[in-house]
Amino acid sequence: MSIKSRLLNLKANLINMTYAGSPLTLDNISDLSGNKYGKRITEKQLLSLTASWRSLKLLSETVGSMPLRVMEATDDVPRKAVEHPLYDKLHNKASERQTADAFVEQLVISLCLWNEAYIYHPGIGNRSELFALSPATVTPKVSDNGLDIEYHRQVKSKTVVLTSDEITRVEGFKMPGALQSLSLAGLQSEAFTLAMGAEEYGARFFANGGKPSGVLSTETVLKPEQRDQIREKYAALINKGDVKDLGGLAVLEGGFKYTPISTNPEEAQFLGTRKHQVNEIARIFGVPPHMLFEMDRATYANAEQNNREFLQYTLLPYLRRIEKTIECFMMSGADRQKYFVKFSVEGLLRGDAAGRAAFYREGRVGGWLTQNEIRGYEDLPRKDGADDLHVPLNMTPSDLLRDIQDTSDK
Repeated sequence: MSIKSRLLNLKANLINMTYAGSPLTLDNISDLSGNKYGKRITEKQLLSLTASWRSLKLLSETVGSMPLRVMEATDDVPRKAVEHPLYDKLHNKASERQTADAFVEQLVISLCLWNEAYIYHPGIGNRSELFALSPATVTPKVSDNGLDIEYHRQVKSKTVVLTSDEITRVEGFKMPGALQSLSLAGLQSEAFTLAMGAEEYGARFFANGGKPSGVLSTETVLKPEQRDQIREKYAALINKGDVKDLGGLAVLEGGFKYTPISTNPEEAQFLGTRKHQVNEIARIFGVPPHMLFEMDRATYANAEQNNREFLQYTLLPYLRRIEKTIECFMMSGADRQKYFVKFSVEGLLRGDAAGRAAFYREGRVGGWLTQNEIRGYEDLPRKDGADDLHVPLNMTPSDLLRDIQDTSDK
């Protein structure tokens, strides 16, 4: 057997060993999440919750607003590699019908909901375009020869098989040995089911005019037709009018008694449950509660700290996955030696005017920021003669002070 054949067999064995287990999908994710309600939550239902909707918009739009650039590594400061074929696609216009910001937003939406994202690129080059595909329509599979991973995409009623030359997968949180990533709607279905249950309870209660359901009881034995008649008449009486004008006063005769059987919102801790679910969903998405307008324990001091933690512990993993995926699978080996992809996060860390002024002052006085660098941070035009680094005179070594004084006297 030739060396090439041996290498191909080794590659096939490694792929088969890696993906030997059955993939975790929405069909069997309940085995891992332990959903006791038997209710499958879809991504559309998940987004019907206001906390989920706000969390997803916050994550996707925040990352989408960060400039994504191809940079060239140099001996000095890295520069923008505007000549690279991917620069314009990632920074300005991903395709003829989509901006780069919207393209990145869709990648983050996919990563949040499905823990994976797909970039469709029919050939890397100056004429190539980038598209974000819905993970719900793409299924990764091991190819028949066992050597590669291919992607089966559902387009209407047809299945299109794509190769790694046409599609790149951004992998999120995934169990070892699994071919597919974990779906958020399946993995956290119990938490979302509870939140949806609270929403449905409130909607039904207020749609019923705030009237709890109950039982009409009497000591008289009624015939089936009598029970149906009384039930219909009583229901028509208490439901007369709309929510603004409930109308009607129920008058019970013949020893009938009304006993409510449903729990009112106060007894059910309705508001407390809804507030708890906001914090629960914030925990799932890694979003600080105050960013979902849950302000019970928020202060100005901890809100600023939460913003930094939001970037460090929630956003940076998304940024890193996208950056490294593009570098590793959409650039050649030669390109990777010279170029790298990077999100610009300075805008998110930009503080208030007083904080920025103090930072610039420290940099200017400390001798590690020039005037033009400061002006660049504030989007101001450059000035001639403002590229020098200055250091305070009192930081000069003492043995050089006499020489400096003599020079100034001359």
